[in-house]
Amino acid sequence: MTFVSKSRFAAAVALAGCLGLAAHGPLAARDLETSARTETEQGPAPLANPGDDFIKQFSALKKQLEALGGQIKKSAGEIESLTSPEAARKEIGTLQGLIANTLGLVTNNGDVAKLGQKVIDYARAKQKQFAEDKKFSAEERAYLQKEWQRVGTQTETAISELSKARGKLTEMLKTVQARGDFIEELQALKNANKMLEVVKTLAAELCTASTALQNFSQAAKPPAAGM
Repeated sequence: MTFVSKSRFAAAVALAGCLGLAAHGPLAARDLETSARTETEQGPAPLANPGDDFIKQFSALKKQLEALGGQIKKSAGEIESLTSPEAARKEIGTLQGLIANTLGLVTNNGDVAKLGQKVIDYARAKQKQFAEDKKFSAEERAYLQKEWQRVGTQTETAISELSKARGKLTEMLKTVQARGDFIEELQALKNANKMLEVVKTLAAELCTASTALQNFSQAAKPPAAGM
């Protein structure tokens, strides 16, 4: 054991005496000797460098402020677009265009009405064809004519249901079309709620940045005397 180790061991034994450990006898002494040897072999624990924490917080703060600047610009852009008088009007205009287009398809002279009539005319023409076509036997003509009559009857029923559905849809489309101004205001309210969320998010970001600045300010102070 070196002179330094002996001195540390002696000091440890003396400390044990003050703490009442000497009464435990040789076992306590051996434990203290082992501890002293370990400390000697490993060397003293490195002292914390006050500048390390400052450097870390400085780097983190730079990144956070850069991100905050981007968030502020993004939020400003979102609010600008949402508060634009054309914002709600544009979306409603798109809806109104779709309504007008759909109305053109389902009105009495629209594509849907013509489609149903085309199917009925086709089934009736087939019935007439097999009533007169001589290339089939009487039994075959009777079967085909009967089947086309069935198809024609069922088609007329289906077309009747289609017409009712078309009429109901037309009525609802016209109702929505007439309430365009109110729907535009509802869209404006929806946009306002989006703006509210943008403001809340930005407020949280600012609070986080304030905390980071406070921590950085404290880390930037010189260490206390004796440290």
